[in-house]
Amino acid sequence: MLRTFKETSEIIESGKACHISGTESLLRKLPKGNWVGGSTEYFMAEGGGIVTDQLLYVTLLPYDNINIKQYDKSAVKNVAKDAYENGFTILIIPFDSAVHIEYAENAAAYDDMFMKNIVGWISGMNLGKSDQAPISANGKTGEVYKDIAVAMHVEAPGDKTVSLNMINIFEQDADSPTITFSDEGFSVEKCFID
Repeated sequence: MLRTFKETSEIIESGKACHISGTESLLRKLPKGNWVGGSTEYFMAEGGGIVTDQLLYVTLLPYDNINIKQYDKSAVKNVAKDAYENGFTILIIPFDSAVHIEYAENAAAYDDMFMKNIVGWISGMNLGKSDQAPISANGKTGEVYKDIAVAMHVEAPGDKTVSLNMINIFEQDADSPTITFSDEGFSVEKCFID
């Protein structure tokens, strides 16, 4: 839910575990606590998509037994191994960082990757502002990073089971041409159509 800086600070100070997204400047000012965050100004609200540098999106987590860890490009392979057996992990990775490239290209081969519940996103910035950089934030320490992923590992109680599912509202157009690429990566110069 979108909240003001004051409302978000009060939630953090109450000790609740949460995931927060907003601008780097707002994330840097938040009090230390049981939270992880990432930068963006783009949100989905009840009325549709909005762009704001004044509000934060706060997701309260249902369980309090958490472990917040940072992962650089050489350590991100351990994110699934570090996850609780019964629970889930929220992973935030700064866009276009070395850890982003490593995770995008190699995560499918990480140990335990498909045995643990991992969700997350790539932090970003307002595309119309040149003075921003994507960051992840560790609320426990108050540190923000441009080149390190932050994870909140959340343990669920023994009487609960966590299961992640995806909903895809799109369907492939069977009449659409097939587009393939000769090179892997985030940017390409050539593609093949049919």
